[in-house]
Amino acid sequence: MNHNSEIMNHHSFLVYRKTRVCENGDMAKQVGRPSIYSEKLMDEIFERMIEGESLRQICRDDKMPNISAVLRWVANDPLLKEQYARVKIEQAQGFSDEIVALADESPRMVLNKFGQEVVDNGWVTWQNNRVQKRQWIASKILPRIYGDKTIHSNDPDNPMPSMTLYCPKEEKPE
Repeated sequence: MNHNSEIMNHHSFLVYRKTRVCENGDMAKQVGRPSIYSEKLMDEIFERMIEGESLRQICRDDKMPNISAVLRWVANDPLLKEQYARVKIEQAQGFSDEIVALADESPRMVLNKFGQEVVDNGWVTWQNNRVQKRQWIASKILPRIYGDKTIHSNDPDNPMPSMTLYCPKEEKPE
């Protein structure tokens, strides 16, 4: 990510961090979450999001800023907002890839009470739930690609076909 210095200078999103004071009165290393914007930090956040982690999960990490700071940075920087949108698209496409991988897995087998090997129904239900969660999230991030298709009668992109009825005139007997 390349930001010009003008954009970098307008980032003043500082959250006060705790500072330890040594016994001799000197200031020690700052502790707490990072709160100052950096390209390196956002690169790491975006990379982890592309790998499938949610922003909420990432921001739970003590080495990451809190979620409100990240969302504020994104909201106040048009370039960052655009990059965030692209990352969300990549994330949705990653969910699509995961859905295919989950669907392609061989089912787990268990022995029933007769000693026969059968498909584990609990496992199938669990896998189905995992697929549905990913489908739902992808449909919210990219509804035009992964969402349910709904066609409205006044939608200019998908107009309803029109039908013309031909009614011949009745011939009058002479």
